Amino acid sequence: MSEGILAGFRLIEGSAFVAAPLGGMTLAQLGADVIRFDQIGGGLDYHRWPLAADGQSLFWAGLNKGKRSIAVDIRAEEGREIVRTLIEGRDLIAAILRPRTLAAAREGFAGTGVSWGPYQTFHHLVDEDPRASLANPMFEQIDHPGVGRYLAPRSPLDFARLGRLPVQRAPVLGEHTEQILGERLGLSGREIGGLHDRGTVAGPGTPG
Repeated sequence: MSEGILAGFRLIEGSAFVAAPLGGMTLAQLGADVIRFDQIGGGLDYHRWPLAADGQSLFWAGLNKGKRSIAVDIRAEEGREIVRTLIEGRDLIAAILRPRTLAAAREGFAGTGVSWGPYQTFHHLVDEDPRASLANPMFEQIDHPGVGRYLAPRSPLDFARLGRLPVQRAPVLGEHTEQILGERLGLSGREIGGLHDRGTVAGPGTPG
């Protein structure tokens, strides 16, 4: 399997709600290294409904697939400095979208092959629509800690020479904290340990 068309592209993401996390996930599914930073204990999205039986956010799991996560105390100056250092020299993609009416969007899509379909409930989609099943090469089963096994879509973008990357689960909050600090900032194990001891950064499973 190819590394993806955006292999070598790096994005530092601090985001919430839908549009920005979805944009970052789209880039990650194309091979970009998307590093998401969040407050220790999780930000707005980490516990957002709907939740799995043990309280893990399905929202988080669905919109952060393929990213890496660093948990850092951004209320502290030392934590903010870590984030600033990560961001320095970052790559940027600026997407400028022109507002348009639904009628104008429909006219723009005419003849492009974009699919339009009837409204259906979530249960109808999952239980009866073969487009949302393993029969569709867009989907595959993945496992997420605390959530379990579920059907997840790959990136809809398909490049003839590279193909689609497999789906990767969303990170557990802070799962890659030490990896990112060592790899991107060149910190030693002792320095990383000091940041942990001072509560500046945290790994997975650390309460807020």
